[in-house]
Amino acid sequence: QLSGWSEPFVIVAPLRVEAPAPDRPAPQAAESVPVNWQARITGGVPPYSYQFELATGQQQYFVQQGTKSAWQWRPEQAGRYNIRVTVIDDRGNRQQSDWSRRYRIVEPLRVSRPQAKNAAEQYPLGAGVTWQSTANGGVGRKTLHFEVEKQGAEIRTVQSGRSYDWRWHTTEPGFYRVRVQAVDELDNQQQGDWS
Repeated sequence: QLSGWSEPFVIVAPLRVEAPAPDRPAPQAAESVPVNWQARITGGVPPYSYQFELATGQQQYFVQQGTKSAWQWRPEQAGRYNIRVTVIDDRGNRQQSDWSRRYRIVEPLRVSRPQAKNAAEQYPLGAGVTWQSTANGGVGRKTLHFEVEKQGAEIRTVQSGRSYDWRWHTTEPGFYRVRVQAVDELDNQQQGDWS
């Protein structure tokens, strides 16, 4: 005597987890754009839960736990980091990925308040005034945009390029101020303070 057939059941592929992948290549600058890390899994029984870990040097700690398969990271400090993820499926199967490749974060982009080389409270018409600024951090070479505002008029960009100096020849009387905007190779931007 044969019994009836059991209810059908499905055997799924075993849970596999690869190292998480970023949506932006390294390096990136601290305090700029977020970097999204995506878990990459196959097999197992959904739904899944995820535990993302961040490591730098000898320190490692959990940064996100829950049902989201991606982690949005806003790095605040320069350094070299690794990320991994542990995935748990609906049946309690657990798999941990390898660590990601080391991911480099550089210092945030900073630009200084411009200073006049020959500082004075006022300058005669036609005088040449050299303004200087510095830009640090960010990714790659920086482009500096020198801007001038005359009291009661619109802000004008008077020089754009790699130079950290701008030579200004006064042509009209008035009250003026100068500032600099720095842009790195990834288009991260930082606006400096007015002179």
